[in-house]
Amino acid sequence: MQLNKNPLLQNLHAYTLQVAASRVTFAYARDGCLPGSFWIKRVNKTTQTPVNAVWFNTCIGILMTLLIFGGPLAVGALFSIGAVAAFVAFTIPISIRVFFAGDRFRPGPWNLGKYSIYVGGFSCAFVVIMVPILMLPSSVGGNLKSVPPFFSTPWH
Repeated sequence: MQLNKNPLLQNLHAYTLQVAASRVTFAYARDGCLPGSFWIKRVNKTTQTPVNAVWFNTCIGILMTLLIFGGPLAVGALFSIGAVAAFVAFTIPISIRVFFAGDRFRPGPWNLGKYSIYVGGFSCAFVVIMVPILMLPSSVGGNLKSVPPFFSTPWH
């Protein structure tokens, strides 16, 4: 059974993503980090849940789904932006630890010990290399004039 051909599994996956996105959206809105936070952070009096955060994420999801009408290039761009954003989001705390925290960092119960700086530095270098690669077109034949020559060479 393939995940991409099973509507039940697709819906279950979508529900888990909606729950996670709503929790993060509510937390950011609660801290005042989003436009319209005053509305998004409201908790429903009956259910004691952040229903507005769920509706906000639903509307964003519907708008992103409309990109399928833009063709495969638009969908590819959306996935590339998502991959780059995930890489950058995971790298920010690592780079703060490696480059800025110094001796002020207090390790938690699980840590890499003396290897944490090396592993963190390697992961930051990996992201610096991968972000431009993820920005490259997914197919041959596109206009590569805006891509730096170092990254566009395989496509020429």
